[in-house]
Amino acid sequence: MKKQNAALVLLAVVVLSQLVLATVYDENDFALYVWSKAKPILCGIYYTFIMIAGALAAVMIVYAGIKWIGSSDDPGARKSAKETIIHAVVALVIIVVAARIVDLLIAGEKCW
Repeated sequence: MKKQNAALVLLAVVVLSQLVLATVYDENDFALYVWSKAKPILCGIYYTFIMIAGALAAVMIVYAGIKWIGSSDDPGARKSAKETIIHAVVALVIIVVAARIVDLLIAGEKCW
């Protein structure tokens, strides 16, 4: 249950950060000035978070694979390792899809 809660919190943070990046625009010059100054900072935080989340998911896949290999006679440990791999792969898919959705939402405003 705690893994699911952590995954939901991770998803919520990714979605909220993407919404912030997508909805900062306004028509007046001050808002554009503020966005031009805040954009590099927000984009840096956003991509750092995406990279850390992806790296953690990859580490969890490797860890679970080693755990699976080491659990030759223990079906409980094997099941736990398999579930960890499935959860990590789902997390990677969510991270990639969420990042692409943000890129589509702010079509002309890439962070790089």
